[in-house]
Amino acid sequence: GKRYVCSIFFLYARVCILLGCQVFPHSRESHLTKALHFIFFKVYNRILLCMSLYDIFQSFAIFFGTWPIPKELRSLGTYGAMGNTATCNAQGFLFMLGYGTPLYNAFLGIHYVLTVRYRFTETQMKKVEWPAHVAIFAFVCTGAILATVTKTLNPYGPFCWLGDFPHGCSQSEEVECIRGEYYARLIGLMFCTSILVLSMIV
Repeated sequence: GKRYVCSIFFLYARVCILLGCQVFPHSRESHLTKALHFIFFKVYNRILLCMSLYDIFQSFAIFFGTWPIPKELRSLGTYGAMGNTATCNAQGFLFMLGYGTPLYNAFLGIHYVLTVRYRFTETQMKKVEWPAHVAIFAFVCTGAILATVTKTLNPYGPFCWLGDFPHGCSQSEEVECIRGEYYARLIGLMFCTSILVLSMIV
């Protein structure tokens, strides 16, 4: 439906930003040359590049919609569910990688503060940039792996995301959890760690 159309256009827009190209190119300059110039010229461009990369992961997860949800849940009203536990984990893993997007958005704000308010040069920004790349990459990958290992990636609404299964079992004494009983702790841990990552960048 409309969600898949929007996801496709959103994904295409991100790829265009990633490659540094124009939707309607009129220059004779090759796209490869533009892409290389976009990636390596400034710290600001590299931040946008990484933000787009992580956003592409999340866009793929949104595009698949309810398809990766285990097909057994189709009888419970989940339209289009045709997957299994593995596909559900895969979609949730992509969503977890997409968490790098808001972190890079925050880093972009820090970049503006440092360059506009404190007059940081490109050389000074590079000293801040690379630790930020490492910290964000380590954070999102660790979070995605931890969520997969602890079985906290489960059907949650129209997607597979952090949650318990059956839904609400972790807050009920009458329903026993099959998966994801500690998902709330993982969310709290990720929130606190994201603040720590941003404070390390600053």
